[in-house]
Amino acid sequence: MQFITGRSIRLLLVDDHAMTRIAIRGVLANQSDIEILGEADDGVEAIRLAARLQPDVIVMDIYLPRMTGIDAARHIKTRFPRMAIVGLSAYANEQRDTMQAVGASAVVPKEKIVEQLHAAIRLAAQETRR
Repeated sequence: MQFITGRSIRLLLVDDHAMTRIAIRGVLANQSDIEILGEADDGVEAIRLAARLQPDVIVMDIYLPRMTGIDAARHIKTRFPRMAIVGLSAYANEQRDTMQAVGASAVVPKEKIVEQLHAAIRLAAQETRR
């Protein structure tokens, strides 16, 4: 299945734990509508790669070194308002309002990645196309 525009959802994955990035890649591997363009392990690198790769959606951990996911999301949404951001956190309930206040479309609890991430990415991508 392809995205609304007939092309895949272009995704940037941001998490400071390599094993989490590997797990997310595994969860998304069979999703033909998602193309992972790159990965970052901190907020500063996320901003740099967002500018260079121009993804449709950024899946970003909230707690990152050098710059938090919240600060990186704020910067990215200010500079690239059409990029969608899906936050990830082991503490999603506590951080949902803050992350959404800076422009995230959704916040997915890390323990629910398998069940919720693909749908959250698709919904975020659709919001950016309206």
